[in-house]
Amino acid sequence: MRVLSVPLGRLGNAIFRYLATIIYHIVFDATIIHHTQITDADKYLMVTDEQFIHWMNAHLNGDNLGLDEDKTYGFLGYFQHDAIYLKYRLQIIDYIRKHPTDILTTDGNNGDRDDFTYFHMNYSSGHIVNTPQGFNKYYDTVVHLRLEDFITIGNVIHPLSVKQLLESIGAPSYCLVVNAPNTELELRYIEYLGKHFNLIIESNDVLTDYHIMKNAKTLVCSCSTISWAAAFFSDTVQRVYMPNYPANRPHETFRKPIENTLAYNYKTCSKHELEEFLRTAV
Repeated sequence: MRVLSVPLGRLGNAIFRYLATIIYHIVFDATIIHHTQITDADKYLMVTDEQFIHWMNAHLNGDNLGLDEDKTYGFLGYFQHDAIYLKYRLQIIDYIRKHPTDILTTDGNNGDRDDFTYFHMNYSSGHIVNTPQGFNKYYDTVVHLRLEDFITIGNVIHPLSVKQLLESIGAPSYCLVVNAPNTELELRYIEYLGKHFNLIIESNDVLTDYHIMKNAKTLVCSCSTISWAAAFFSDTVQRVYMPNYPANRPHETFRKPIENTLAYNYKTCSKHELEEFLRTAV
C-alpha cells in the first residue's frame, strides 16, 4: 500500500493531512510517497475527509476495516482530528524522526484570493519536530493571533475576547505571534492589546513562528491549524488554551492537542464591527 497527500492549503493543512497518511503507515504499514511520484499512468483511490472519518471511528471502536494493500491512496481534505492522533502520538513522532526528509507541499494560491496570499512551498517533515539549530526565540507564554484573511471574512476573534482571556491567564508578559500586519486595522488591533499587556511581537517566516509556539510553556492557540500543530508536537508546552470554535464541518474535531488543554469561549466580529470597536476602545 502507498499513500500520498494531495496539496491543499497552507502548512497547517499540510501537516494534518500528513498526520492522516502516517496513521495509515502505522496501521497498514503503508509507504508514504510524495504526490509527484505518481505518473499519469498511475491510478490512486481518493481518501476524503468523510471516508477517513468513517474508517477512523471504526478503528477507534476496535473495528478494523480492511483496505486493499495493493492500492495507492491519495488524501485530499483537512483531517483535523485529535483522538486518533493522540492515540498514536509517540509512533507519529518516531516515524517523522526516522523519515525527516518527507516533503510537505502547500498548493499556493499565488494571489488568487484577495483576502490573503500564500505560495507554493515545500517543507521537510523534520522541520515539524526538530527545533532549528541556533534558534533563540524562547518565551514562556505565547499567543497566536490570526488576523489578515480572518478580518476580511468576518471571522476574527474580537479583541475584547483576547483581552479577557489574557487577563485570566495573568502572565507578566506575552509573546504575540502574528503575521506581519499589512493594514492599519491590523496594527490598531495589536496596539489595543499593547495598551493592556506587556507584549513582545514576533512576525517571522512560518517555521520560525511555528517553533516559537512549539517551544513555549503556555500556548494560546488561535483558530489556525499551524498553532494546533505546534501544540501537538511540543515537548515543552505544559498548558494549551484552545478556542471553542464551532464545528461547522465533520472534519473539525481537533480540540485537544495535549492532555492539559483548556477551551476558551470567544466572540468573532466583522471588519466593520472591529473598526467601530477600535475607534472608541481605550
